[in-house]
Amino acid sequence: MSNKPIITDSQAYAVNQGLRTMDDFANSQIVRYGDNTPDAGKIVKDDNGKPQYRAIFFSKTAKADVDLRNNDANDFYSSVEIKAELLGASTVADQTI
Repeated sequence: MSNKPIITDSQAYAVNQGLRTMDDFANSQIVRYGDNTPDAGKIVKDDNGKPQYRAIFFSKTAKADVDLRNNDANDFYSSVEIKAELLGASTVADQTI
């Protein structure tokens, strides 16, 4: 868990080469409430009101979960879409369908 997208070295390379954006990873890793909850599909905020990201990686050996979240209210990342959703917007500026 983290307040910023969790990316591998190869994903960082893709961002640096302009093949993907950090927003791509943020939008795919954002934590949302499950289907069987009253808030189904909504973003789950941490105890400090910040968005949370989750990534799962395979390891041949057992490893403990890593929690990179922190209490700094300004230390987080959110894409344009996530910002809009957190503000209650139902559409994003310059959105196309």
